[in-house]
Amino acid sequence: MSTEKLIFEMGAPGRRAALLPAMDVPTKPLDELVPQEFLRAEPAPLPEVSEIEVVRHFTHLSQRNFGVDSGFYPLGSCTMKYNPKINEETAGMPGFARIHPLEHESMTQGAIQLLYDLEGYLAEIAGMERVTLQPAAGAHG
Repeated sequence: MSTEKLIFEMGAPGRRAALLPAMDVPTKPLDELVPQEFLRAEPAPLPEVSEIEVVRHFTHLSQRNFGVDSGFYPLGSCTMKYNPKINEETAGMPGFARIHPLEHESMTQGAIQLLYDLEGYLAEIAGMERVTLQPAAGAHG
């Protein structure tokens, strides 16, 4: 395995990934906006790298991660399953993604109706009297 420089080992003093334009609105000193106890005594030791160094570094790191979109993954692990993109898009819709487990039932009737109908459709397709969407285990969920 090849060794790779940490991002803190890259770059040179004064390099910046982005240069922000001059402010076109009035500014205030940071200590007027943030209580003193939340301010750093010294600047954060951030790496001084160019934009291309940042992009290439994190792109390379992301390529070292395994993903179900880039290769075969034997199912059976709780940590990674293949979910079709349409399922991810649907689950991410505001009406589903923002439902809180303690949400009042009057605010979740659409989702409850969808689950109820799905149970009925699955039972009919399978020729069963009833089915449940209750997961058998955490990984199943």
